[in-house]
Amino acid sequence: MKICPKCRYLDHEENGPNYECPKCGVIYSRAFEAINEEKIRQNEKHFSRTWAKAGSSTQKKIGTFWVWAAVFITLIAFQAIRNIKSTGVNHPVAPVPAAKTPAPPARENFQTKYEMRTQEKGTCSFKLISNDAPNTIFILNNRTTGQKAVLLYVKRGDEIEVHVPPGEYGYQMIQGEVWLGEKEHFGLGTVYYDGDRAFLFEQNERGTSRHIVRLNTLDGNMKPVRTARIDLN
Repeated sequence: MKICPKCRYLDHEENGPNYECPKCGVIYSRAFEAINEEKIRQNEKHFSRTWAKAGSSTQKKIGTFWVWAAVFITLIAFQAIRNIKSTGVNHPVAPVPAAKTPAPPARENFQTKYEMRTQEKGTCSFKLISNDAPNTIFILNNRTTGQKAVLLYVKRGDEIEVHVPPGEYGYQMIQGEVWLGEKEHFGLGTVYYDGDRAFLFEQNERGTSRHIVRLNTLDGNMKPVRTARIDLN
């Protein structure tokens, strides 16, 4: 059975190695068919080899492309980092909390109180009235021993009363506005005074003597004199 290569007529008769198509008259040879089949096989092999080489070459080209792309991207990133460093880009920085300057001690830190330094029993009244005078430390010194007997801390506008032992006492004063402590007193605004008179406290069968001092009227009957620093120890 043969098929005419020209008209595609199907011939069911075998006519040997060569035959003539009864329909279109074309002469066909088995030798030509074998040659054609061999060429087809060779062409298929050649096509397979060529396609394999082309695929391998394409993969190599694709791989090379990605390698160079990675190198190029790396160079761009490196150059960008260098540019950022050279131009000094200002990145946002959390603000540093400003140091707080301690507030000066308030006048309220100075409280009205007294400190009795003598061991003797106090029986005679001594009253100190501040009114509008500055904050004051009023010191009674024992004239006999020269020691500090009583320290009275009187805040502006306050008054205080204590009882002291009988005897003769001189006085000193420390005045100012803002109290800084036992060492600094009132700072640069501290004023020190030495008293110009003595206080005599007596006790007898008729009773005890007492004294009242109004700090805002010292010039009336007391005239203290400014002096150097007075130590509270």
